[in-house]
Amino acid sequence: GLLEIFARNFFPEFKNRKSYSLTNKDLVYGKILNKNFYNKKLHNIGFTRVINEDFEFDFNNKELFIILGDSITKGFGMPYEDIFWVKMQKKVLLDKRIDNNIKFLAISDYGNNLNDSIKSIDKIKENLNSPIKYILYQFNFNDIIPMELQGNNYPENSNFRKLFAKIRYGALENSVFYNWFTNYIGSRKRNLENCTNNVSSEWNSYSFTFGSKGYEELSQKAWIEFENHIEKLKLIANKTDAKLMIFISPILYDIDKEDVHKYHSPKQINYDCITINPREKIYKIA
Repeated sequence: GLLEIFARNFFPEFKNRKSYSLTNKDLVYGKILNKNFYNKKLHNIGFTRVINEDFEFDFNNKELFIILGDSITKGFGMPYEDIFWVKMQKKVLLDKRIDNNIKFLAISDYGNNLNDSIKSIDKIKENLNSPIKYILYQFNFNDIIPMELQGNNYPENSNFRKLFAKIRYGALENSVFYNWFTNYIGSRKRNLENCTNNVSSEWNSYSFTFGSKGYEELSQKAWIEFENHIEKLKLIANKTDAKLMIFISPILYDIDKEDVHKYHSPKQINYDCITINPREKIYKIA
């Protein structure tokens, strides 16, 4: 109780932080799914974000612009109108030089990586009567993880895990002290800042993308797997006569060069610890 009183007085920025709710379906991983968050399945495959619950797919005499991605593409935490590809679609349809027969279709979900995207488009392309003209893959900086480690971040569905989740998400996240502690202390053991003796601390979701020191071999393996997946996606695009594009979604460190948002930098990347420039890698692959 004393720790909580202390934390509430000295760290007010950690008040009212909730990342997940077991009872409120509108709050998932810190992203608010408001009442206007509508999903649709296409041919019983994959969820896509749509503008309203009455939306119906109509691809007759249309050319498809397919976007593959994760929660950014799905627009977690924002209205439909603010999603990047929705804005892009509006610009395309307003451009008099472009044929307005193009229809945008985003296939995405929380935590999707390139392998998930390939599976989705591979399943869905056989059920589409409309030609695919463009495929845009939205790359996120947590997409590069070795195949043998993928899924290790997700809790098992054991009774103990479920009980711990109820305690953590149902009660602990109401505590300012808990939020402060996990942000400053808990993240220390897994961020990229502790680069001593040329070895980084425990891996996090950016470690392999940036080739964190101590994980060079696994990082190179993960990038080779990623390049193989890009090649598979390119083959799919070639078969459908579609143009393939990669969109790199920016992260905090691309925008906040002065470290203004110090409470929104839990990974605390130390660029002296990295061995890979992910943008140069992607440009080379492309």
